[in-house]
Amino acid sequence: MTHPTVNQQPSEFLLTILFLQFIASITMFIDVPVARQVIGFVYLTFVPGITVIKLLKMKVSGLAETLLFAAGLSIASLMLIGLFVNQLNSLCGILKPLSLTFLLPAINTFVLICVVVAYLRGVKERTQLFIFRVENPLIVLLLLCIPPLSIVGAITSGAYGDNRILLFTLIIIAIVFIVTVFSKKAISSRLYPLIVLVIALSMVYHAALISDKLVHFGSDVPGEVFVQKIVERDGYWNPRGPHPESESVGRSHAMLGVTLLPTIYSILLNLDSILVFKLFYSLLFALVPLGLFILWKNFVSEKFAFVSAFLFMSF
Repeated sequence: MTHPTVNQQPSEFLLTILFLQFIASITMFIDVPVARQVIGFVYLTFVPGITVIKLLKMKVSGLAETLLFAAGLSIASLMLIGLFVNQLNSLCGILKPLSLTFLLPAINTFVLICVVVAYLRGVKERTQLFIFRVENPLIVLLLLCIPPLSIVGAITSGAYGDNRILLFTLIIIAIVFIVTVFSKKAISSRLYPLIVLVIALSMVYHAALISDKLVHFGSDVPGEVFVQKIVERDGYWNPRGPHPESESVGRSHAMLGVTLLPTIYSILLNLDSILVFKLFYSLLFALVPLGLFILWKNFVSEKFAFVSAFLFMSF
């Protein structure tokens, strides 16, 4: 799968971002089920970052790298915007600044400023769009079937105690890894990023969705959800923390990625924060192996980078 580029006029980029912003805002205000969650997540997770990339005139190579930078910059932007909106409590006396009324206009304003300034700074420049050209459509289609199969297997295992689909999925992942590593003709190296992302999504969702409860595997997730629920309930993040005497609660409460970020997603997407952690945070975490693969391939061969990323996912 290759991704040749075509040039997009600056005005087209501006109109595209404004159109996405309009659609996302409408689905959130009207509360269109499913569309609000899907379109809203795509808008919040990628659009702010894409506008920042354009504003800073960053040189990114490839679709995978663009995806990673867009997601990372969007997450950082959302946390800073949330922190700014949160200060309306002390500056303007607004009791619950972390609400749809204040968060969405603030995010839209940030995106609008970035895209307009980027347009004014680079009127003569063009934006590169990545166009998919699938060399082996059958292989790509089979790869894209693995994450849904993993999700179905996890739900079936949790609901009915039937692990057969889940075990079948794990066997397929192992076969894909073996074929990718030992066969030079079956799977092109251009598919390595897609394979890494597909396996990562399958592994994180197989763990996250195996129960309708929040599965923490001995991590700090229960404490993080506890402090996030307090922030969402109050509509305000108090920097002092709810329990100053508790060191563990204080650590979790101090992290914007635990308190403000999931609260923003939960409020704007109209989703319970448990689902935000299980669905959307899992998807974001699946980008980590992809980022490691792109980083490692600069120091070793693509195949060794792929094996390293797979071993990282295996643990």
